[in-house]
Amino acid sequence: MRDNRYIIFDIKWFENNQVILLTLLNHNILKYLFRPLLNIQNDLKYSELVYKIQPNNIKVLINSNTVRAVFHTSDVFSKLIYFKFKLFWNILHFWDINFANKFIPKLNLGYDTLTVYPDADPESTSVDGQVARIVSSPGEAFTTITVGAGNSQSTTNSLIRIKLYTGGITIPGNFSILRRGATLFDTSSLTSSATITAATYGIYCNTIHTGQGSNYEIDLVKIYTSSNTSLSNSDYYYSNWFTTVFCSWAYSELSTSAYVTKSLNSSGLTNISKTGISKFGLRLDWDTNNSFTGTWASDDTTGSGPEIRSADYSGTYGPKLTVTYTLPYNIVMMI
Repeated sequence: MRDNRYIIFDIKWFENNQVILLTLLNHNILKYLFRPLLNIQNDLKYSELVYKIQPNNIKVLINSNTVRAVFHTSDVFSKLIYFKFKLFWNILHFWDINFANKFIPKLNLGYDTLTVYPDADPESTSVDGQVARIVSSPGEAFTTITVGAGNSQSTTNSLIRIKLYTGGITIPGNFSILRRGATLFDTSSLTSSATITAATYGIYCNTIHTGQGSNYEIDLVKIYTSSNTSLSNSDYYYSNWFTTVFCSWAYSELSTSAYVTKSLNSSGLTNISKTGISKFGLRLDWDTNNSFTGTWASDDTTGSGPEIRSADYSGTYGPKLTVTYTLPYNIVMMI
């Protein structure tokens, strides 16, 4: 279970403190301190201005009507603001509980509930995780395991496994496990007025396996899930996973030391919701094409495919969607 105390830094808090946050992130001197504290120094140049920051995204001003938005699958900026300035928030909490609430209520700073939340996986608007079909010996042929019913899902693991296994299987051509990754992003802050011009998607691998060969790619596709904040076994169904590929990563391009980012094609841009939740799936290209072209190996427990870091991984290493868009009016910065 994860620490959920930072939930006080919700969308309302960001809106109420937007001017202060933008000042800290754009000030000629202070930006060199505060941008690294929020781990956004690699998402924009120091010469670029942060136009807006919300719990799961930042927006960078490119010109008078063009913005680049970087989305995360969880409220990473809420977490970072809480944990990086934990001592400061605890001081405010102590003041509210022990002095303001008892003696001067009008001086309450709004942090009296900072530490009352239980440890939990805070999936309030979006989710990421994995769905799978797992079968016992004698296993199933590849074209059977891809279209069978899902019977496993997880949304709390720190890693999303996009892999194919033969663990426990010795019959040539049969497999025991196929896993797919689901990543959802709350992109509603783009608004219906936005015109999306470009987007990139980045993944950070923790491990990369080649038990069934290395001639695979990871495809990014459109998916359908029954919920925006959880995954179910039924989300594995083959018809929920589309075959139009938005971008892909070859095995040789995957990395365990940095994000590997790809540009989305026009179909991928269309899949981004400007007013709701954008749903993307990660699957092996063998799965997308429903054809295994690797090198089958008996009783392989590591499988082929990467284990990428999820929103539950410690730090800000989860799947990342970056959107560039224009608005039909000039943007005025308040700093």
